[in-house]
Parts: sequence; C-alpha cells; structure tokens
Amino acid sequence: MRSGYEWVHSKVREKFSYFQSNADLWSFANSVTILEISSADDIVNVKCCDFNENVSHGRKGSFDDFFYYYACFITDSHVKFPLDDVMMDVIQILNVVSTQLHPNNWQALQAFWLACKMLNLKATTQNFIYFYSTRPGSKVT
Repeated sequence: MRSGYEWVHSKVREKFSYFQSNADLWSFANSVTILEISSADDIVNVKCCDFNENVSHGRKGSFDDFFYYYACFITDSHVKFPLDDVMMDVIQILNVVSTQLHPNNWQALQAFWLACKMLNLKATTQNFIYFYSTRPGSKVT
C-alpha cells in the first residue's frame, strides 16, 4: 500500500484493479465502448494500473494528466470518453474532478443529455443547471 492515503477507508485502499494486463483492459474497453469517437484515440489513452495502484491514488508528481476510474462507473453510468462540452462545463462549474461526482450526478447528466438528444434539443450547461437541483425539496406524503 502507498503511504499518504491513510485518510482513505481501508476497504478502498485494499482494492486493486482486476485488469492485470493491457490486453485484459482493452478487452473490457472494447466490450463496453469507453471511447465515444474514433478520434478519441488521440485524446484519451486507456492504460492498465500498476499492481499497487487504485482509484484513490493521485498523480504523485507525474507529468501526464490522468485519472483512475472504477469499471462499474463506465458500465453502469454509460459514460464515454472524451466527455462532451456540457459535461466538462458542469464539472468545472461544480469545481470537482469527474471522479468526485456521485453516481447519481452522472445519471442526471446522462439523462439530461439523452432527453435533449431524443427531443432534438441542444444540450447546454445553462439548461442543465436550470433544471437540475442539488437541494432537496419539501417532503411529499
């Protein structure tokens, strides 16, 4: 285990990637379509974690920009890379990195994007922020 991550729950620190080789990872990536467009290969580079890396780890001085993801995030939320402009804008407005968003937030983004696509409307950040609320409403009986 890496030092400096004692703040992370022990169960998370003990979980490491099931993908032990790039071949395993690419088999998964091709089966669930991680990359939205073929030109994404120039933007997104999918790589296997080292045996002692997990999703809670940071870059640790690496010069490359990268992030870790759980496989279930991609399979359950159907998020594809690269992220579109609306999703990137929402992440920037919320001032978080994409892995800090709760799965329900991703589901809301995906539902908004899909509704706009089905209704032939342009998905914009302003529209998403207008319709999405993080404040609980009054209780209904």
